[in-house]
Amino acid sequence: MENIVHFDVAAVIMLLIMFVVSLTRKSYKGTTNRMFQLLIVTTLFSALFNAVTAGLENYGCQNDLLLYFTRTMYLILHNFTTPVYVMYIVSLTRTWHKFKKHLCASVLASIPYVAILVAIVLTPLTGLLYTYENGIFTRGKAAIALYINAAFYLALGVGYIIKYGRLLKKRNIVILLSSVPLMILAIVIKCFFPNSLVEIFANAVSLMIISMTIQNPDKNIDGITGLKKYIAYGEEIKMDYENKKHQKIILINLVDFESLQRLLGFEGINLFLRQVAEYLIAHDRKFKAYSDIYYLDRGRFRVVVNSFNLKKAEALAKSISDSSKLPVRVKHIDITAEAVVCLADCPGDIKDFKSLMAFGNDFHERVVRTGELLYASELFKQRDFQIVNAMEDILKRGLENRSFQVYYQPIYSIEKKRFVSAEALIRLIDPEYGFIPPNLFIPFSEKNGAINKIGDIVLDNVCRFISSDRFKELGLDYIEINLSVVQCMQRGLADNVLATINKYGVSPDKINLEITETAANYNQAMLVENMTKLIDAGISFSLDDFGTGYSNMERVASLPLKIVKLDKTFVDNSNKPRLHVFLKGTIKMLKDMDMEIVVEGIETQQMVETFSNLNCDYIQGYFYSKPIPENDFVDFIKQSLISA
Repeated sequence: MENIVHFDVAAVIMLLIMFVVSLTRKSYKGTTNRMFQLLIVTTLFSALFNAVTAGLENYGCQNDLLLYFTRTMYLILHNFTTPVYVMYIVSLTRTWHKFKKHLCASVLASIPYVAILVAIVLTPLTGLLYTYENGIFTRGKAAIALYINAAFYLALGVGYIIKYGRLLKKRNIVILLSSVPLMILAIVIKCFFPNSLVEIFANAVSLMIISMTIQNPDKNIDGITGLKKYIAYGEEIKMDYENKKHQKIILINLVDFESLQRLLGFEGINLFLRQVAEYLIAHDRKFKAYSDIYYLDRGRFRVVVNSFNLKKAEALAKSISDSSKLPVRVKHIDITAEAVVCLADCPGDIKDFKSLMAFGNDFHERVVRTGELLYASELFKQRDFQIVNAMEDILKRGLENRSFQVYYQPIYSIEKKRFVSAEALIRLIDPEYGFIPPNLFIPFSEKNGAINKIGDIVLDNVCRFISSDRFKELGLDYIEINLSVVQCMQRGLADNVLATINKYGVSPDKINLEITETAANYNQAMLVENMTKLIDAGISFSLDDFGTGYSNMERVASLPLKIVKLDKTFVDNSNKPRLHVFLKGTIKMLKDMDMEIVVEGIETQQMVETFSNLNCDYIQGYFYSKPIPENDFVDFIKQSLISA
């Protein structure tokens, strides 16, 4: 009876399609992807050799050597697919380092295949697995060993999935386990129809399902750079921390990426990112580190050197760092793209996944750029990095223990020659780290959502203070409260503010809310809606930090603002002739729009006189007072009243 080769032919076609698609989509980068490629190739060649052997038998080939060769290659490759399948599962769970630690277990796991491999090679002499007579192959006495070998590795794979299932998504577990009943069904069909070559077809179907789901490149591969993207980095590194896997990560952050993006445009920046990706791949190949390379976003790249090549990590990182200022030509534009490169030993330097992500986000903005390779171990000795690393716990303690305090910085009226208001500023004193700089905890709290609770604390404290008798004795017109970007985007902002001032019986005109230009850039419709409702209730608004970056005059003019606060950069550069002319014109323009002007960052008498002569309304800065606690603020204002 002739062998039915249709299933093998179908398997070959399916596997060839998968292989070509994976190449065109560059789905071969990273250990897991390379292992899946090996699984496809092994299955593909086993199908080819099986189909060739069956075809030769069907056509009555009498070349015994050729038949022995094709049969032997088929058996070697076909029996290798199940061990490779187990290796693919190990790659998915990112637990290769455990095999390195348990060398004996690794050797034991390889013994069944080695034994089968020896049996296959010796079968032409021994007839253990098959015999060949009159152009026909028949099963040998030990042929059952082939199925036992396959069953052993399938069981090993299932056991591994069960043991490390917590590291995989439930959907992926179901997909991986689905291959087992499929293989069993193929074996049953083979028993009843020996000439139907369905086993490899079943393998191909399983791989096709995995290819379209777990190995879907649209999910894991960045379409621009061809590197693995943010979601893959997050899932895999988080898994590595859970596995206590030792590895080294080279963090590469491009400096001023947003400016570069504006300069080059959409197509230009994409071309540039591809060049950077190719540059990193070339370096990795040069050092034979076989790293996983990722592109996260906003000019941030990561090279993860696994536990088998840790010794190469520092040399690779130094090579990348030494070339981090090479000129690049994009669309006939010569640019010098600067990158900050840092080497982190994980989990040695950075203890957990959240700390790594927080550190990697902006470490390049908080270091002096020397062009040399940075080491996370050294950076984390610096206090700011220690604080950022522990920020989530610090904020949690601060909210639970009510460690947040509201400080007040007096604001002086040039016309009335007295203090008429103050800006409320949040401060955090942590029992372990002491004073936490606002420039560290406020951006972090905006990202994790704690800023809303912090904003409520400020509003509640200010309203309580304003409602007190001792505030009334100070003769202040109002208190300014900063609103974060996140608060400005809240639909319920106006209702929350009004509910709090009603709770303490505070007159709305005693509150002035400050927004930044950054906040005004976001959902302006929601911002205007909140502002209109609060202004109608009697609350005034000011624009803080005017002059930082590119001020949009149309936006400033369109918002219902009472006060504009000039940023300290105006003060620092007021002695420059050309900027002084610009400053004078800006102040006149704002005054013509009936806006009051506060100047921040005043530190000397000369600065006071300069901005008084420029017709500004209010002065705020260390010349009068730094931000101080509520009790000290009350004493300060009372003393100023006595002195007047």
